[in-house]
Amino acid sequence: MDQIKDLILSFKFIPLLPRSLDNLPENSCQENIAPEEYPPKDGHENNQQLKVIARSILICKEIVNFWKEIGYYEICYDVNGLVMQGALLIMFTPQPSSRWSMPNIKTISARLTELIEVGFQLTYCLTLDILLVFVKD
Repeated sequence: MDQIKDLILSFKFIPLLPRSLDNLPENSCQENIAPEEYPPKDGHENNQQLKVIARSILICKEIVNFWKEIGYYEICYDVNGLVMQGALLIMFTPQPSSRWSMPNIKTISARLTELIEVGFQLTYCLTLDILLVFVKD
């Protein structure tokens, strides 16, 4: 963890800006486009790398505070969907083992509150996703 902290605080490491829908080429739906190449040539972070960053935040949310310390306040906005989706996927794994049990409301609320406290947002779409999980059962 000290190495990550040093990388962010001393060397000012931040990910490239995420690729927004506006940044995608007009024909991005076609297979001949490779928006996930690494390193990206368009100056925007690819989705795979953003997922790695989101997983890192889920493991240690303190990383968000390091980025905010160096002035990168947009981190929560940039990876909000991936972090919140990742938190839900950890609690509601798509392929649960036989030992998995449905987390209770208190557990779900506590985990989402931890993320909200550092700056992530519970969006309308995410709320619908949570409700759909409970409606299934």
